[in-house]
Amino acid sequence: MRIAGQFPSRFSWTLALMLAGLSIGCLIAWEWVSQEQQRMARDQPPDDSPNQEERD
Repeated sequence: MRIAGQFPSRFSWTLALMLAGLSIGCLIAWEWVSQEQQRMARDQPPDDSPNQEERD
């Protein structure tokens, strides 16, 4: 007796879609981190102050 909703196949759609979701999530996270790094670098004031060694 076959259970409704099951289709015999050698290909696992569950595994394939989980890997696709993981890949897309990683790409989105990579882009977000990259944008945050750019924003932080842009918002950081320039470091024009002399070093401790140069002041002595």
